[in-house]
Amino acid sequence: MARNRIKRPAGKNTVEYVLFRCMEMFLQLLPIKSVDKLGSAIGSFAEKILPSRRKIVQRNLRIAWGENLTKPEILQLSKSIFSQAGANMLGGMRTALMSDEQIIHSVEIVGQQQVTEAQKTGRGIIFALAHMGNWEILARLGHLVSPNARCGAFYRPLNNHLIDAVVRKRRKVSGMELFSSKEAFLKATALLRSGGILGILSDQNAGKSGEITPYFGRNISCSPLPSLLQRRTGASLFFASVIRIAPGRWQVLLFPHDSKQEITTSSIMAGIEQALSKSPRDGFWLHDRWKLPARDILRAKNRRRDLGFNRKPWQLVLALSPNEAQRSASLTAIHHLVSMLTDCHFHLLCKPFDCSAANITFHQIDRETALATAIDKLDRENELPLDLLVVFDIGHLSLKDLKKSAVANCAGFSAGRDYTITNKLNGQDPEDPNTWLSLIHHLGCPLPETPIQ
Repeated sequence: MARNRIKRPAGKNTVEYVLFRCMEMFLQLLPIKSVDKLGSAIGSFAEKILPSRRKIVQRNLRIAWGENLTKPEILQLSKSIFSQAGANMLGGMRTALMSDEQIIHSVEIVGQQQVTEAQKTGRGIIFALAHMGNWEILARLGHLVSPNARCGAFYRPLNNHLIDAVVRKRRKVSGMELFSSKEAFLKATALLRSGGILGILSDQNAGKSGEITPYFGRNISCSPLPSLLQRRTGASLFFASVIRIAPGRWQVLLFPHDSKQEITTSSIMAGIEQALSKSPRDGFWLHDRWKLPARDILRAKNRRRDLGFNRKPWQLVLALSPNEAQRSASLTAIHHLVSMLTDCHFHLLCKPFDCSAANITFHQIDRETALATAIDKLDRENELPLDLLVVFDIGHLSLKDLKKSAVANCAGFSAGRDYTITNKLNGQDPEDPNTWLSLIHHLGCPLPETPIQ
């Protein structure tokens, strides 16, 4: 579906367009190996100067492979991801200026014969793709595998209409059909039924329209489009890993969907996992793939089904007040929250109290220890990253440098002009249980059916 393009200042579009074309002209003067090395150096430099982006990458890696990799291994993998991303980004800009015949000399394709055999059925090919490797190779994969085939792809228009026009023109010249309108599904169906090849980037967050599906052990919203098109057309489904094997050289590994398994959104995401796992450092991990929603962050249901987070549950940290009256007042809300969100694991920063829930771990902290320090220590000891901190306290816990701590999402009542809490509500009576119930309700947790008197 086409998205509503954000209206942007004409001057900004022009400046971006000029810079884009100047960069292309500069890259066209360089051999592809030199472009690759330059991109790798830029990526390594970005890793050093972008701590917030580095934090996102490491969080993604801990969710995906934290159970198999040590912390030092994750840090090393994070560095290589920035380097690879830079090389693949500039390499993609450089290969965009090359013909298919020129690109093929820099690409080694493994598994092409299986695709050729599948084409003989005449029912078309679907490539379910992940954001990885050289994106220009992903975009032209159909023609690289089968030069004479009719090829298409779903395309999201760029914000800058000037650059968007350049990209569209190049795709049209290469014979690529782009689908981004309301009729995209019908056009894609027709392409597949004619025996064509369709590429779909399948690892994007599909928002409210998506299907909740496990991805590396944690549920997210995924597009059902690949499985819908396959069921409609009977097309063969393939996955692809695009791996940078040397400066200016890439390997494409093609493999089919397991023939013994029903094709569903869940099985497709499992195939995407397999593709990324062949070369984790070539995956694009610089965006917050498992980002929590800005509103209703703790809502336990969506319009399709419960969010059972299975093997890798959300890690929620609840910081209770050292003040006994506030602590006692917050217990009703905490018990209710734990009982409602059974698919989450709770880390309670307080002295233990009577609670039979199996998804709770207690951690005692000294009064002198800053909350941010305690959070960082807990994060280092935990296999999965911490997803959300909820502060059940007003005025007694030290919130200094909380935004720089290991938890990106924090919630609580603000005291005065305290901006360390990223989800703020105006302060209320901290010794009233309803105050803390209103806090968790604001975060998306339904209130108890029986009101607290």
